[in-house]
Amino acid sequence: MDIEAGSSVGETLAAIVITNELSQTQDGAHNAKVCANCGTSLAGAYCHACGQSSHIHRSLLHMVEELLHGLFHFDTKAWRTIPALIFRPGQLTREYIAGKRTSYVSPLALFLFLIFFMFFVFSYTMNDA
Repeated sequence: MDIEAGSSVGETLAAIVITNELSQTQDGAHNAKVCANCGTSLAGAYCHACGQSSHIHRSLLHMVEELLHGLFHFDTKAWRTIPALIFRPGQLTREYIAGKRTSYVSPLALFLFLIFFMFFVFSYTMNDA
């Protein structure tokens, strides 16, 4: 699947879920306008004391939307770093050392992700003997 097509499909499905949630009537907890995290009275979309959003998603559809968001909105830094690491590792290293760091995933985060991914793949490919 094309990244652009996957992204637009994910965004469309997320918009449908959000529209559905906004069209539903709110329960009494939302009408109280008190932060669910710290109890501060709310004056807007976010708590001024702790920064939590005033709209709390409580539906299964929101969980599906979060899953789609996680799958289709994978950090663009990773989409730049991994191909550069495979096809141009020297150039990637030179650019990172020279200070061009916001475009790429940090080496430690990439290492930890790849170790996790390696154990995930091994858990499904290794035979129990």
